Amino acid sequence: MDTTEDIQNKDEINSDKKRETEKKCTKTTSGVLKRVLKDLLYIAFLGSPMIVYKLLQLVINKTHHGGFFCEDKSLQFPYKESTIKYFYPKYKRKTTKNLDTELNTDNNDNDNDNTNSSKVNVTQILYNRIVNYIFGYNACCSFMWMPKFFDGNLRPHFMDVCRPVMWDGSDCSDIKNHGRFILDYECSNENYFTSIYRSFPSGHSSQSFFAATYLVLYLQRKLLNEKLRIGLQFLLLLYAYAVSISRIYDFHHHTQDVVVGCSLGVFCAMVLALVVERNFKEKEQIRKSSVKLT
Repeated sequence: MDTTEDIQNKDEINSDKKRETEKKCTKTTSGVLKRVLKDLLYIAFLGSPMIVYKLLQLVINKTHHGGFFCEDKSLQFPYKESTIKYFYPKYKRKTTKNLDTELNTDNNDNDNDNTNSSKVNVTQILYNRIVNYIFGYNACCSFMWMPKFFDGNLRPHFMDVCRPVMWDGSDCSDIKNHGRFILDYECSNENYFTSIYRSFPSGHSSQSFFAATYLVLYLQRKLLNEKLRIGLQFLLLLYAYAVSISRIYDFHHHTQDVVVGCSLGVFCAMVLALVVERNFKEKEQIRKSSVKLT
């Protein structure tokens, strides 16, 4: 039989354990909140050029526009709707959720501990993957949008959409405007859109190749089934290539815009995967395991 003192001692021990558990939970919650807040600040910082660009667009409602020669054939293509739309953000999230199933390597005899640690690792890895991907995406978009705003490069369908009129009321049909580089003009088409001044670089190309390259490097590291891995990598690159080529034959970008956009996307993805993600090597010892695609 336990004495009254023994019961009191047990109660004190239990209360001490509860207090310690509450302190640990408080510290853990505080640490998680600090980490999330820090990540949000990083994301906002990397996305600040994009945010500034959008704010400037809303405030002044005008984009810097470049000049042109009336006889420039590269600006006289008809306007066409985009054949291929953006595809990658939802695709990336779904793919990450399906593929991020790394397991803990510690061969612990306690199955419950292994299961719990594995769940924690997968949650941490998935969070890091998503946050790092957003970092890289914002950085890539910032590099992409800055020249779009300040360069004012004209799209191939510029003449068809803008129908420019010079300061003296003349247009490109007047012989006096031939051979002149024209900067002072306005669009006679009231339904024109400011994106005609944002040809360089190609946003579709940079973002599609960013997503495709990141996933290709991820699959190379994590998916052990060689045939499946090569097949998926081929499809990802083929799709990014199709998106990029469509921007040229839809007359939305010049060839150099697409080449620079592709290069920018590949560069940003490689920096993210190989430098920031350290080629997807986890801080804790996480072994590569075959990935089951559902």
